[in-house]
Amino acid sequence: MMRMFRLFKKKEMAHSQKVEAAYRRYNADERKSFFPEGLHQADIIVRSLAKVYGVSLDALDENGYYDILTSYTEAIIRKVIPESDDAVIVRGFQVRHGSLVRTIEMARRAFTYTMLNRMDRSFAIESEEDMLFLCKAAQSEHEKTSKKQGSMFGSGYCFEGPLEHAIYGKLYGTDDEFICWNSGNQYREQYRKGFRLVEEEKYEEAIEAYRASLEFNPIGISARFEICECFIRLKDFYSAKETLYAMTPYLLEPKHLAKFYRRLGYIEVEQGNDLCAASCFAYSKNFEQNPGTDQELQYIFERTGVRPSQMIGDPTVYLERYHIPVLKERKLSEL
Repeated sequence: MMRMFRLFKKKEMAHSQKVEAAYRRYNADERKSFFPEGLHQADIIVRSLAKVYGVSLDALDENGYYDILTSYTEAIIRKVIPESDDAVIVRGFQVRHGSLVRTIEMARRAFTYTMLNRMDRSFAIESEEDMLFLCKAAQSEHEKTSKKQGSMFGSGYCFEGPLEHAIYGKLYGTDDEFICWNSGNQYREQYRKGFRLVEEEKYEEAIEAYRASLEFNPIGISARFEICECFIRLKDFYSAKETLYAMTPYLLEPKHLAKFYRRLGYIEVEQGNDLCAASCFAYSKNFEQNPGTDQELQYIFERTGVRPSQMIGDPTVYLERYHIPVLKERKLSEL
């Protein structure tokens, strides 16, 4: 009789099966919106938030996995659609998922993780170092809206988004300090000033305004690209390249990597280095398809009479030949 009972006993699901079952509860449009990287991203989220919540995945069934994913997706919905205040969203983690989110600290960390993963879909909590970083980032998020500043948060910047804040924390944060993300808009004010000066063709003054914006946001990817553009218009190609190379530690997203190589391509075109320019434009297509890229390659073809495919072959060979860094998309955790 016991043997027959064991035969009909439901087999316990493996981790991958539980992730997939929870993931499939969302319809196709929801999956595309919440998990652009598909099942792999859902797996990362489940593993990471389980660490944040301090729960063992072995003790959870499919429903428990779905609860974890729901805590993630509900935060995104409340952030994007009604644009709820961050503090309200944090408190919502506890209200709706109290069995998982037992403390307000857990809620802050879960919200911070959600926003970081939304910007960098491969961001995962895999080690004690990752968890320490998340704890600091979550505390910094709390401190930026708190009237009291803790001793470990002696300074702050006006980052353009959570990914820039996280990049700065990864590269320059220490065990004793994590830089705050202030709520002011000084960075954008200086950036807009630079933009107005560009429209007036006052490029040198614009560069000074953009550089001033970096005092409020030392990552400032947008401002750095604009500084490069100003140098290109001034025909100072050495400074334009120097500006681009200085920002390479901050380039994680495909759109920024593609823009980096397109800007290098423009510079090489201006300097008459057609082979190098074609390589830059061709390599940029690994990260983003942009109509301007094909137009520039066509322009080079018309100037040289040689098709880009015949000219460059593997673009990385020529990038290395011309001492141009061969950058690749990276995860935030790889910094």
